[in-house]
Amino acid sequence: MKKQVLILLILTLVLVTSVLAEPSFEIKANQLTEKVTPNSIIEFNLTLINKDLGTKLILLTGRSASTIKFYRFTPSESPLELTSRQPLQVLAEVALAADIKPQKNYPITFYVNSLDKTIKAEKIVIVNVQPYDLPVDISIEPERQISPGKENTFTLHLKNKAIDFLDNVEVVVDSAVFTEKLEEVDLPPLKTTDVTVTALFPPSTRPSTYPIKVEVSLDNKQVGYSTGDFDVVPFEDLKETSLTDDSLFSKKLIAIKSNQGNIPVIAYHKVTLTPYQKLFASFNLEPIRVTKEGKQYTYEWEVPLQPRTEAKIITEISHLAFIVIIVLIVIAIILLFLWLNSGIIITKKVLRANDNNIKIALIIKNNLSHSISNVKLIERLPGAVHPSKEFGTTTPDKIERLTHGFHLIWNLHLDKGEERIFTYSFEPKMHVVGGIVLPTAVAKYMHKGKEVVHHSNSLTIVRK
Repeated sequence: MKKQVLILLILTLVLVTSVLAEPSFEIKANQLTEKVTPNSIIEFNLTLINKDLGTKLILLTGRSASTIKFYRFTPSESPLELTSRQPLQVLAEVALAADIKPQKNYPITFYVNSLDKTIKAEKIVIVNVQPYDLPVDISIEPERQISPGKENTFTLHLKNKAIDFLDNVEVVVDSAVFTEKLEEVDLPPLKTTDVTVTALFPPSTRPSTYPIKVEVSLDNKQVGYSTGDFDVVPFEDLKETSLTDDSLFSKKLIAIKSNQGNIPVIAYHKVTLTPYQKLFASFNLEPIRVTKEGKQYTYEWEVPLQPRTEAKIITEISHLAFIVIIVLIVIAIILLFLWLNSGIIITKKVLRANDNNIKIALIIKNNLSHSISNVKLIERLPGAVHPSKEFGTTTPDKIERLTHGFHLIWNLHLDKGEERIFTYSFEPKMHVVGGIVLPTAVAKYMHKGKEVVHHSNSLTIVRK
């Protein structure tokens, strides 16, 4: 009997000891952040288990340290209510200080205390802090308005996150429209350094969004990299140059329209001409509109221009065609005169003119380069006269009486350059009043099978 009581006491003692040895609260921590660097936030999944039989109100905190900036818990209610044997999941965020040294282990401690002071627990997690992959953060700030044809600035904010000094780094800025390289840039630890890059964009840069990338290197090793974009705004720059080109017979009005911007434009131009100028005006580009304002004419153009192109609008007022026409007319008159005065030339003159007797001279000259045979010189007299028989040295070969007058005919042979003079007289009829008109004399001959005819001048004789 005593032996059984002793065994029962021993079993009771073991059971009480095991119950007293089991903790009443448990904290489990699972690190969610794989790589931990200085100035980073580490995430933990905390599991809180209340092993007491009753519900507890607890406070969840973290241990303060110079290596830790703050703790943050989700849910953030305080105190937290934990029922018996029901695990509570809490997301813990721990922000590390920026100036801690990498490649070291650091403890992070979580505390749990119940309001009734029956629970006091802690959980220590060891984290390994690694160095930054890229210790330089880059922020790209382009100028507010970027236009081609002028200098544009980009501000680079370079933050050295490491606790080490980065000196003589190389900064390369690259885009589709410009590339800049900066050398020997110093970056103090845990500070931001501003670097300004100036870029001159070609005027032909089209308005668009352009990507940009910035790379920071130290000893040919990349320590910072960032990308971004910037907008090039539309830029209109239409320039005009006016020139005047005067020559002997013409005048040119030259307008040069040049699109120096980065967008297509319409170049407008107009020229006003007088009616006289309009007669002699010509254009290299056809105007789209012609209007008359009073006595003047206005010509208008609308020329589309792509970026970096130009157009010439030339208005030429040329008197050359008019002068050529005048010259041709003069030449024609001269040729006509020469033609009329070439070959055989016949001139009729009055030698004597009184009331009863009028004496006429016919002068005929061979201007050809050869002699002419069978020349028939015909002087035509009106019926208002009586031809006399007074002739000069040569009497007509034939005198023909016609219905309304007479013909005096000489048959001649003229040597080259030969000139002969024939004279004759006539008496006006008594009933004739006023002047007497003598028609032209005619010389006829055959040349190369064709009849050639030359005429003299006519005469008007006024009786006194």
